[in-house]
Amino acid sequence: MRAAALEQRRPGAGQDADVYAALSRVIDPELDQDVVELGFVAGVEREGARVSVELRLPTYWCAPNFSWLMVSDAREALLRVPGVDEAEVTLIDHHATTEISAGVNAGRSFEQSFPDHADGELGELRTLFRRKAFLVRQGRAVASLERERLPGATISDLPETPATDAYLEVRGELGLDCSPGAPALSDAAGRPVRDVEDHLRRVRMIGVSLEGNSAMCRGLLQTRYGKVND
Repeated sequence: MRAAALEQRRPGAGQDADVYAALSRVIDPELDQDVVELGFVAGVEREGARVSVELRLPTYWCAPNFSWLMVSDAREALLRVPGVDEAEVTLIDHHATTEISAGVNAGRSFEQSFPDHADGELGELRTLFRRKAFLVRQGRAVASLERERLPGATISDLPETPATDAYLEVRGELGLDCSPGAPALSDAAGRPVRDVEDHLRRVRMIGVSLEGNSAMCRGLLQTRYGKVND
């Protein structure tokens, strides 16, 4: 299966709906967006209990650690799909295609496939970007609250919106209190925010950075492969 010879199915269509639903839970760690939304899914093939997926990235030189996380997470997500017993994820058009694809599909660790990288690097990287995602999602969740309410606002004060759901999801991932009485504003370690304006300024800066990186990646992907994700 090659992307150049395979027309990407519309996400969520037909018999592949559960596969795309699983892949939509796979996040680009730097952009905090899923690989389906970003157009990174180049193709899907399903034969009985076996699923094969090709992923593509904006450039040939995307960092191996970021790339590994997405390929590995995609394979794990596919193996959780009911009826799927075997999953193969191939990263195409990348300088470390062989090491990443073969390593992930053989169940090897990143350090085994890239011995020059420090142990624990992937875990640290994932945590770093989840903390950034936490702050950006927090900013979206509290955006509709009046500023004067923010210092004492709790989770129960947040509106019932997809933005709040996304924020609570990442709070849970980081092991933070998601109970109704927990402070709506905190840092990524769960510590109270002392200076709300300074905190929100930092949140906005990180958000602008994420949006800029996302736009750049989309532009590079479109330049490389043409129109993606109608």
